Amino acid sequence: MLRSIIRSRRSFLSLISISTFLLFIAQTLRNSKAENNTENNIVADNADTVIDIQAQIDALSALGGGVVRIGRGKFRCRGFVLRDSVVVSGEGRSATTLEIISSDRFAAISIASGPIRYSGLRDITIKNEITDKETQSKTWALSIVAVGDDSVKHHGGLWWSQLERVEFFGFSKGISVVGGGALFLTPNQFVSFVNCNVILSKDAIGPALELVGQVGQFEFRNCLFDVIGGLGDCAIVLKSSDPDVMPMQIHFELCTVQSHNKGIDIQNAHNVTFSNCWFENLGRSATVKNNSRSIAFSNCRFANSGSSGYALYFEGYTKGTVSGCLFAGPRTLHTVLVSPGSDVGVLNNDVIWGAQL
Repeated sequence: MLRSIIRSRRSFLSLISISTFLLFIAQTLRNSKAENNTENNIVADNADTVIDIQAQIDALSALGGGVVRIGRGKFRCRGFVLRDSVVVSGEGRSATTLEIISSDRFAAISIASGPIRYSGLRDITIKNEITDKETQSKTWALSIVAVGDDSVKHHGGLWWSQLERVEFFGFSKGISVVGGGALFLTPNQFVSFVNCNVILSKDAIGPALELVGQVGQFEFRNCLFDVIGGLGDCAIVLKSSDPDVMPMQIHFELCTVQSHNKGIDIQNAHNVTFSNCWFENLGRSATVKNNSRSIAFSNCRFANSGSSGYALYFEGYTKGTVSGCLFAGPRTLHTVLVSPGSDVGVLNNDVIWGAQL
Protein backbone atom coordinates (compact mmCIF):
# COMPACT_ATOMS: atom_id res chain seq x y z
CA MET A 1 0.00 0.00 0.00
CA LEU A 2 2.80 2.39 0.98
CA ARG A 3 4.73 1.65 -2.21
CA SER A 4 1.59 2.32 -4.24
CA ILE A 5 1.12 5.69 -2.51
CA ILE A 6 4.76 6.61 -3.09
CA ARG A 7 4.56 5.66 -6.78
CA SER A 8 1.33 7.65 -7.19
CA ARG A 9 2.87 10.69 -5.52
CA ARG A 10 6.00 10.44 -7.68
CA SER A 11 3.88 10.14 -10.82
CA PHE A 12 1.81 13.13 -9.76
CA LEU A 13 4.89 15.20 -9.00
CA SER A 14 6.42 14.21 -12.34
CA LEU A 15 3.35 15.44 -14.19
CA ILE A 16 3.37 18.66 -12.19
CA SER A 17 7.10 19.14 -12.84
CA ILE A 18 6.74 18.59 -16.60
CA SER A 19 3.75 20.90 -16.93
CA THR A 20 5.43 23.51 -14.73
CA PHE A 21 8.61 23.34 -16.82
CA LEU A 22 6.73 23.72 -20.11
CA LEU A 23 4.68 26.61 -18.73
CA PHE A 24 7.86 28.22 -17.40
CA ILE A 25 9.59 28.05 -20.81
CA ALA A 26 6.58 29.36 -22.73
CA GLN A 27 5.89 32.15 -20.26
CA THR A 28 9.56 33.16 -20.05
CA LEU A 29 9.79 33.53 -23.82
CA ARG A 30 6.56 35.52 -23.91
CA ASN A 31 7.60 37.77 -21.07
CA SER A 32 11.12 38.30 -22.44
CA LYS A 33 9.70 39.40 -25.76
CA ALA A 34 7.18 41.68 -24.05
CA GLU A 35 9.80 43.35 -21.87
CA ASN A 36 12.19 43.90 -24.73
CA ASN A 37 9.65 45.27 -27.16
CA THR A 38 6.77 46.74 -25.15
CA GLU A 39 6.98 49.56 -22.65
CA ASN A 40 5.06 52.64 -21.60
CA ASN A 41 6.97 55.64 -20.32
CA ILE A 42 5.47 58.06 -17.79
CA VAL A 43 6.84 61.56 -17.24
CA ALA A 44 4.88 64.10 -15.17
CA ASP A 45 4.90 67.77 -16.04
CA ASN A 46 4.86 68.87 -12.38
CA ALA A 47 4.51 67.58 -8.84
CA ASP A 48 0.73 68.25 -8.78
CA THR A 49 0.03 65.92 -11.70
CA VAL A 50 -1.87 62.75 -10.74
CA ILE A 51 -0.65 60.03 -13.05
CA ASP A 52 -2.76 57.05 -14.13
CA ILE A 53 -0.49 54.06 -13.69
CA GLN A 54 -3.38 51.62 -13.83
CA ALA A 55 -4.23 52.53 -17.40
CA GLN A 56 -0.63 51.87 -18.44
CA ILE A 57 -0.57 48.50 -16.65
CA ASP A 58 -3.87 47.43 -18.20
CA ALA A 59 -2.76 48.43 -21.69
CA LEU A 60 0.48 46.47 -21.47
CA SER A 61 -1.23 43.46 -19.94
CA ALA A 62 -3.64 43.35 -22.88
CA LEU A 63 -0.64 43.24 -25.22
CA GLY A 64 0.94 40.33 -23.39
CA GLY A 65 3.07 42.20 -20.86
CA GLY A 66 5.87 44.72 -20.63
CA VAL A 67 7.38 47.43 -18.44
CA VAL A 68 5.76 50.63 -17.21
CA ARG A 69 8.78 52.93 -16.88
CA ILE A 70 8.46 55.95 -14.63
CA GLY A 71 11.03 58.73 -14.88
CA ARG A 72 12.84 60.70 -12.21
CA GLY A 73 10.78 62.79 -9.82
CA LYS A 74 7.83 62.61 -7.45
CA PHE A 75 4.51 61.45 -8.89
CA ARG A 76 1.12 61.54 -7.18
CA CYS A 77 -1.08 58.55 -7.96
CA ARG A 78 -3.91 56.37 -6.67
CA GLY A 79 -3.47 52.80 -5.58
CA PHE A 80 -3.03 50.35 -8.46
CA VAL A 81 -3.27 46.64 -9.27
CA LEU A 82 -0.41 44.59 -10.72
CA ARG A 83 -1.28 42.29 -13.61
CA ASP A 84 0.30 39.29 -15.28
CA SER A 85 3.69 39.89 -16.97
CA VAL A 86 3.80 43.62 -16.19
CA VAL A 87 6.63 45.27 -14.22
CA VAL A 88 6.52 48.83 -12.84
CA SER A 89 10.01 50.34 -12.86
CA GLY A 90 11.47 53.67 -11.79
CA GLU A 91 15.03 55.01 -12.04
CA GLY A 92 16.06 54.30 -8.46
CA ARG A 93 14.68 54.50 -4.92
CA SER A 94 16.15 57.97 -4.44
CA ALA A 95 15.17 59.10 -7.95
CA THR A 96 11.56 57.98 -8.47
CA THR A 97 8.83 58.28 -5.82
CA LEU A 98 5.16 57.38 -6.17
CA GLU A 99 3.07 59.27 -3.61
CA ILE A 100 -0.11 57.27 -2.96
CA ILE A 101 -2.97 59.71 -2.28
CA SER A 102 -5.89 57.23 -2.18
CA SER A 103 -6.75 53.55 -2.41
CA ASP A 104 -10.00 51.66 -2.98
CA ARG A 105 -8.70 48.28 -1.76
CA PHE A 106 -6.97 49.29 1.49
CA ALA A 107 -3.70 48.60 -0.26
CA ALA A 108 -1.47 51.00 -2.18
CA ILE A 109 -0.56 48.11 -4.48
CA SER A 110 -2.40 44.80 -4.88
CA ILE A 111 -2.60 42.02 -7.45
CA ALA A 112 -5.36 41.04 -9.85
CA SER A 113 -7.00 37.62 -9.75
CA GLY A 114 -4.17 35.22 -10.34
CA PRO A 115 -2.11 33.65 -11.33
CA ILE A 116 0.06 36.75 -11.67
CA ARG A 117 3.45 35.72 -13.10
CA TYR A 118 6.61 37.59 -14.06
CA SER A 119 5.35 40.77 -12.46
CA GLY A 120 6.83 43.10 -9.87
CA LEU A 121 8.37 46.44 -8.95
CA ARG A 122 11.90 47.79 -9.15
CA ASP A 123 13.97 50.92 -8.54
CA ILE A 124 11.21 52.95 -6.92
CA THR A 125 9.90 54.36 -3.62
CA ILE A 126 6.22 53.97 -2.71
CA LYS A 127 5.29 56.65 -0.18
CA ASN A 128 2.09 57.00 1.82
CA GLU A 129 0.37 60.38 1.33
CA ILE A 130 -3.19 59.32 2.26
CA THR A 131 -4.61 62.03 4.50
CA ASP A 132 -7.72 60.30 5.88
CA LYS A 133 -6.55 58.74 9.15
CA GLU A 134 -9.05 55.87 9.17
CA THR A 135 -8.14 54.84 5.62
CA GLN A 136 -4.47 55.28 6.39
CA SER A 137 -4.62 52.97 9.41
CA LYS A 138 -6.18 50.16 7.32
CA THR A 139 -4.02 50.46 4.22
CA TRP A 140 -1.24 48.01 3.40
CA ALA A 141 1.66 49.17 1.29
CA LEU A 142 1.47 45.92 -0.71
CA SER A 143 -1.22 43.23 -0.52
CA ILE A 144 -0.84 39.88 -2.28
CA VAL A 145 -3.94 37.79 -1.67
CA ALA A 146 -4.58 34.48 -3.41
CA VAL A 147 -7.90 32.69 -3.54
CA GLY A 148 -7.09 29.11 -4.42
CA ASP A 149 -8.89 27.01 -7.03
CA ASP A 150 -8.15 23.31 -6.56
CA SER A 151 -9.04 22.51 -10.19
CA VAL A 152 -6.43 24.78 -11.79
CA LYS A 153 -2.66 24.41 -11.69
CA HIS A 154 -0.67 27.45 -10.56
CA HIS A 155 -3.92 28.83 -9.20
CA GLY A 156 -4.23 32.30 -7.75
CA GLY A 157 -1.52 34.39 -6.20
CA LEU A 158 1.87 35.66 -7.29
CA TRP A 159 4.38 33.42 -9.07
CA TRP A 160 7.93 33.79 -10.45
CA SER A 161 8.07 37.48 -9.62
CA GLN A 162 10.55 39.86 -8.05
CA LEU A 163 10.71 43.18 -6.22
CA GLU A 164 14.13 44.82 -6.47
CA ARG A 165 15.40 48.03 -4.86
CA VAL A 166 11.95 49.11 -3.66
CA GLU A 167 11.12 51.14 -0.56
CA PHE A 168 7.69 51.31 1.09
CA PHE A 169 7.67 54.39 3.29
CA GLY A 170 5.28 55.80 5.89
CA PHE A 171 2.49 53.22 5.79
CA SER A 172 0.68 51.86 8.85
CA LYS A 173 1.00 48.33 7.49
CA GLY A 174 3.70 46.92 5.25
CA ILE A 175 3.54 43.83 3.03
CA SER A 176 0.80 41.20 3.36
CA VAL A 177 0.98 37.85 1.53
CA VAL A 178 -2.00 35.54 2.04
CA GLY A 179 -2.43 32.11 0.42
CA GLY A 180 -5.08 29.41 0.28
CA GLY A 181 -6.20 26.38 -1.69
CA ALA A 182 -5.21 22.74 -2.07
CA LEU A 183 -2.40 21.07 -0.14
CA PHE A 184 -0.22 20.31 -3.17
CA LEU A 185 -0.39 23.67 -4.92
CA THR A 186 0.89 26.76 -3.21
CA PRO A 187 -0.78 29.86 -4.70
CA ASN A 188 2.05 32.25 -3.78
CA GLN A 189 5.39 30.81 -4.81
CA PHE A 190 8.87 31.56 -6.22
CA VAL A 191 9.01 35.25 -5.25
CA SER A 192 12.07 37.33 -4.32
CA PHE A 193 12.39 40.61 -2.47
CA VAL A 194 15.91 41.98 -3.01
CA ASN A 195 17.27 45.21 -1.48
CA CYS A 196 13.81 46.29 -0.32
CA ASN A 197 12.92 48.52 2.65
CA VAL A 198 9.68 48.60 4.64
CA ILE A 199 9.75 51.65 6.91
CA LEU A 200 6.46 52.09 8.75
CA SER A 201 4.99 55.32 10.15
CA LYS A 202 5.69 56.28 13.77
CA ASP A 203 2.15 55.33 14.87
CA ALA A 204 1.97 52.21 12.68
CA ILE A 205 -0.31 49.29 13.48
CA GLY A 206 1.95 46.89 11.62
CA PRO A 207 3.29 44.44 10.91
CA ALA A 208 5.94 45.38 8.37
CA LEU A 209 5.56 41.92 6.81
CA GLU A 210 3.05 39.10 7.21
CA LEU A 211 3.01 35.73 5.47
CA VAL A 212 -0.23 33.85 6.07
CA GLY A 213 -1.24 30.36 4.97
CA GLN A 214 0.16 28.86 1.80
CA VAL A 215 3.17 30.97 0.99
CA GLY A 216 6.17 29.04 -0.27
CA GLN A 217 9.69 29.54 -1.59
CA PHE A 218 9.91 33.25 -0.82
CA GLU A 219 13.28 34.95 -0.48
CA PHE A 220 14.07 38.19 1.34
CA ARG A 221 17.64 39.36 0.74
CA ASN A 222 19.24 42.59 2.03
CA CYS A 223 15.87 43.90 3.24
CA LEU A 224 15.15 46.37 6.08
CA PHE A 225 12.10 46.30 8.38
CA ASP A 226 11.92 49.45 10.51
CA VAL A 227 9.76 52.26 11.93
CA ILE A 228 10.14 56.03 11.52
CA GLY A 229 11.28 57.46 14.86
CA GLY A 230 9.21 55.12 16.99
CA LEU A 231 8.79 51.58 18.28
CA GLY A 232 6.41 49.26 16.43
CA ASP A 233 4.57 46.30 17.88
CA CYS A 234 5.69 43.35 15.72
CA ALA A 235 7.84 43.55 12.58
CA ILE A 236 7.32 40.16 10.91
CA VAL A 237 4.53 37.59 11.32
CA LEU A 238 4.40 34.11 9.79
CA LYS A 239 1.26 32.17 10.65
CA SER A 240 -1.52 29.81 9.64
CA SER A 241 -4.71 28.73 11.37
CA ASP A 242 -4.82 25.49 9.33
CA PRO A 243 -2.46 22.76 10.61
CA ASP A 244 -2.08 21.34 7.09
CA VAL A 245 -1.17 24.49 5.15
CA MET A 246 1.41 26.98 6.29
CA PRO A 247 4.23 29.30 5.23
CA MET A 248 7.16 27.10 4.20
CA GLN A 249 10.58 27.34 2.58
CA ILE A 250 10.99 31.01 3.55
CA HIS A 251 14.53 32.42 3.54
CA PHE A 252 15.79 35.68 5.03
CA GLU A 253 19.41 36.58 4.27
CA LEU A 254 21.36 39.67 5.34
CA CYS A 255 18.14 41.35 6.47
CA THR A 256 17.76 43.89 9.30
CA VAL A 257 14.86 43.94 11.77
CA GLN A 258 14.82 46.77 14.29
CA SER A 259 12.83 49.15 16.50
CA HIS A 260 9.90 46.89 17.48
CA ASN A 261 8.62 45.34 20.68
CA LYS A 262 8.68 41.98 18.90
CA GLY A 263 10.88 41.24 15.93
CA ILE A 264 9.38 38.02 14.56
CA ASP A 265 6.33 35.97 15.54
CA ILE A 266 6.28 32.49 13.95
CA GLN A 267 3.15 30.35 14.35
CA ASN A 268 2.71 27.04 12.52
CA ALA A 269 5.40 27.53 9.85
CA HIS A 270 7.92 25.09 8.38
CA ASN A 271 11.45 25.45 6.99
CA VAL A 272 12.10 29.11 7.78
CA THR A 273 15.72 30.28 7.77
CA PHE A 274 17.35 33.49 8.99
CA SER A 275 20.95 33.66 7.79
CA ASN A 276 23.40 36.45 8.65
CA CYS A 277 20.57 38.76 9.70
CA TRP A 278 20.81 41.70 12.11
CA PHE A 279 18.31 42.21 14.95
CA GLU A 280 18.54 45.43 16.94
CA ASN A 281 16.56 47.46 19.47
CA LEU A 282 13.92 44.81 20.06
CA GLY A 283 12.05 43.71 23.16
CA ARG A 284 12.28 40.15 21.86
CA SER A 285 13.87 39.15 18.57
CA ALA A 286 11.71 36.11 17.80
CA THR A 287 9.07 33.83 19.28
CA VAL A 288 8.54 30.40 17.71
CA LYS A 289 5.35 28.52 18.57
CA ASN A 290 2.35 26.41 17.46
CA ASN A 291 4.24 23.34 16.17
CA SER A 292 6.58 25.34 13.94
CA ARG A 293 9.34 23.10 12.59
CA SER A 294 12.77 23.49 11.03
CA ILE A 295 13.14 27.12 12.14
CA ALA A 296 16.81 28.10 11.88
CA PHE A 297 18.83 31.12 12.98
CA SER A 298 22.37 30.94 11.60
CA ASN A 299 25.23 33.44 12.05
CA CYS A 300 22.85 36.21 13.07
CA ARG A 301 23.65 39.21 15.28
CA PHE A 302 21.33 40.22 18.12
CA ALA A 303 22.18 43.72 19.41
CA ASN A 304 20.17 44.95 22.42
CA SER A 305 17.43 42.61 21.30
CA GLY A 306 16.16 40.96 24.46
CA SER A 307 15.12 43.83 26.73
CA SER A 308 11.76 42.24 27.62
CA GLY A 309 13.08 38.72 28.17
CA TYR A 310 14.89 36.24 25.98
CA ALA A 311 16.12 37.26 22.55
CA LEU A 312 14.84 33.95 21.10
CA TYR A 313 12.00 31.95 22.63
CA PHE A 314 10.93 28.51 21.40
CA GLU A 315 7.62 27.47 22.93
CA GLY A 316 6.66 23.83 23.47
CA TYR A 317 6.59 21.36 20.58
CA THR A 318 8.67 23.40 18.18
CA LYS A 319 11.86 22.37 16.39
CA GLY A 320 14.81 24.33 15.07
CA THR A 321 18.43 25.41 15.48
CA VAL A 322 20.33 28.45 16.73
CA SER A 323 23.95 28.27 15.64
CA GLY A 324 26.93 30.58 15.26
CA CYS A 325 24.97 33.62 16.47
CA LEU A 326 26.37 36.59 18.38
CA PHE A 327 24.39 38.27 21.17
CA ALA A 328 25.56 41.79 22.06
CA GLY A 329 24.68 44.73 24.33
CA PRO A 330 23.37 45.11 27.90
CA ARG A 331 19.73 45.16 26.75
CA THR A 332 20.07 41.58 25.55
CA LEU A 333 19.09 40.23 28.97
CA HIS A 334 19.05 36.57 27.91
CA THR A 335 19.88 34.70 24.72
CA VAL A 336 17.78 31.58 24.01
CA LEU A 337 14.95 29.95 25.95
CA VAL A 338 13.73 26.51 24.88
CA SER A 339 10.55 25.26 26.53
CA PRO A 340 10.04 21.63 27.56
CA GLY A 341 8.79 19.49 24.71
CA SER A 342 10.74 21.42 22.07
CA ASP A 343 13.71 20.07 20.14
CA VAL A 344 16.11 22.94 19.43
CA GLY A 345 19.82 22.68 18.80
CA VAL A 346 21.68 25.61 20.40
CA LEU A 347 25.38 25.54 19.57
CA ASN A 348 28.47 27.65 18.95
CA ASN A 349 26.88 30.96 19.93
CA ASP A 350 28.67 33.81 21.75
CA VAL A 351 27.93 36.88 23.91
CA ILE A 352 29.78 40.22 24.06
CA TRP A 353 29.40 43.78 25.37
CA GLY A 354 27.25 43.00 28.37
CA ALA A 355 24.78 40.56 26.83
CA GLN A 356 23.70 37.84 29.26
CA LEU A 357 23.23 34.14 28.69
